[in-house]
Amino acid sequence: AQVTFFESAPLLSVVAPLEKNPQMVMWDPATYPDVNTLKDLGDAGITISVFAGGVFAEVFIAQGIWSQDQVDPSYDGGPANFIANAGAIAQQGFASAEPYDYENVFTDWGKPVKFQLLHDAGFPVYSQTIAIRSAEKDALDECLKALVPVIQRATVSFVTNPDTANGIIIDAVETFGSFWVYSEGLADFSVNAQKQLGLVGNGPNDTVGDMEEDRIQSIIDIMADAGIDTGGITTADIYTNEYIDPSIGFIADGTTLDLSACPDDWDPEEGVTDTEIRLGTSLPQSGQLAAFGTIATGMQYYFDYVNATKPIDGKNLVLIAKDDAYEAGRTVANIEEMLESDNVLGFVGVIGTPNNFAIRPITDDACVPQLLNLSGFPFWGDPANYPWTVGNILNYVTETNVWCEAIVDEFGEGATVAGLFANNDFGKTYQQTLKGCAGIDLVAEELHDPAAPDVTNEMTTLASSGAEVFVAGTTGAFCPQSVGVMAATPWRPRFYMSYTCNNLPAFFTPVKEAAALLQSQGAGVRMANYSKVCGDPQFDDDPAILLTKLVLDEYSDVTCADGSYSGGVFFAQIIEDILRSASELPGGINRVNVMKATWNLDTTNGNNFVETLRLDGVNDAYITEGAQLQEVQVINDQLTFTPVSEIFDFEGQGGSFGG
Repeated sequence: AQVTFFESAPLLSVVAPLEKNPQMVMWDPATYPDVNTLKDLGDAGITISVFAGGVFAEVFIAQGIWSQDQVDPSYDGGPANFIANAGAIAQQGFASAEPYDYENVFTDWGKPVKFQLLHDAGFPVYSQTIAIRSAEKDALDECLKALVPVIQRATVSFVTNPDTANGIIIDAVETFGSFWVYSEGLADFSVNAQKQLGLVGNGPNDTVGDMEEDRIQSIIDIMADAGIDTGGITTADIYTNEYIDPSIGFIADGTTLDLSACPDDWDPEEGVTDTEIRLGTSLPQSGQLAAFGTIATGMQYYFDYVNATKPIDGKNLVLIAKDDAYEAGRTVANIEEMLESDNVLGFVGVIGTPNNFAIRPITDDACVPQLLNLSGFPFWGDPANYPWTVGNILNYVTETNVWCEAIVDEFGEGATVAGLFANNDFGKTYQQTLKGCAGIDLVAEELHDPAAPDVTNEMTTLASSGAEVFVAGTTGAFCPQSVGVMAATPWRPRFYMSYTCNNLPAFFTPVKEAAALLQSQGAGVRMANYSKVCGDPQFDDDPAILLTKLVLDEYSDVTCADGSYSGGVFFAQIIEDILRSASELPGGINRVNVMKATWNLDTTNGNNFVETLRLDGVNDAYITEGAQLQEVQVINDQLTFTPVSEIFDFEGQGGSFGG
């Protein structure tokens, strides 16, 4: 209409909150199972009910997609005609509303419809843009400079948290009353449809609300080719991007950074100097989980390798690591101290579920990246609500479900299970997931203090259960302890252990004889491992492991046999990929670009059994989505993992937390 009525009512579009037009044409898939597109409707000669005067219908007729005699211009916006025809006709509508209403509200129909967007059928008009009268542009200039970015932010804010706006819309519909129906259910459906169909989002750049000149020109050309008088109009006549703030947009699908909520003194380039890229971490370098403290040292070894061989933007990667002994309170203190005093870009590889959970509000409020949490807690895959935080390792829920499937396959429905769980969010994730597994009977369970000296009493109690299966949802020093205590009892259940215990040199060398005994008696320790283990002889010649060995040989005085240093090397490689991607974005490495690079991560790493490492905002919020069941065995006097299952590949299937 902006084109066809330009001569009598010239308008200039200044912002397009919708990236795609939500208008569609729908049909009954039960009546027309072979129809998938608007062209199929035309080929089948199906009557299509539309509002009179719609330009798209005129275009499709001129293009031969539809015929004149099958277009019925009597649609009034209500459902009566479509329902009365019992699926015999197709009808215009909005993809963000009608599919829900026809299935859930219009009970005389009460079933799904199928549709295609006009946009996807070849009519990519910008719909419902915000426009001004062209002649008033100069008078409105200062207002538009302020207003358009507000509309951009409002678009982003609505998709991120639509509850307030939806409440206003629902109230307005009830107040004014008409045939329109807008319920809470429809509001939720509409937001999800807008995201899933790409109705809202950035264009081909990182900006929301701007318009592409080529796309607008294509609409003018399409209309002219259809015989519609466009009056010689040009793109400059009907749109401008001059008021658009290019920094406002979605960093990934369903993922936004609300920079207006950042502290007044927030600096996106903090932690990036002329010579350094400074990162921080907090992890246990003392206490029962001190074995994991060497991960930070391993990360710095790999950073030293990068700095010497191919520095990022000519700068050195520097990691500041502080000990928290796996105590969440100390983690908070460490993070706050680094934010205050250490000039860090962000945080990487913080260890522990309770620890990361405690600092997430701090990093979120500070608008600081909290990357690659070394915790498989599913909460870390929630970019819609916590876009500054992302996990890294295999989701504990996914891991536990792999165990459950294997247990039921081996022992059948009603398999009895006893479990040892750390008494924190980490251990309780295993516990609660097991309780929800179909076919599993959790007959005995013990929670242990993560700071306790040992778990002998808990293990002794569990052994008395005689369960067919034992699971150890614990980590650190409690991994070898549970193996040692198990070997000292006559109990020989199938034994599953958290993959966080998979460092053979650190956790199994001290109990090598006990592990061999359990193996020989059918109770070898099994894990759902997602990555290769440096120090396992089966991977001695693997290219990814050879790189780790090279780094340790040349930049440290340790080897794979000395603990978790190799894990740090692996995790640092992912950080390198993120920072290199961020360096290629406009503006280079800063906190915003780091998060853009993170939530659009698409790389491979041979350390993982499923080598693809990909993130896609709310569509795919988990980096590691693959595993293989393996058993700890002693072969030729060497500790190794022996596969006992195929590789499970869940890449792209995890979605996001709560989504």
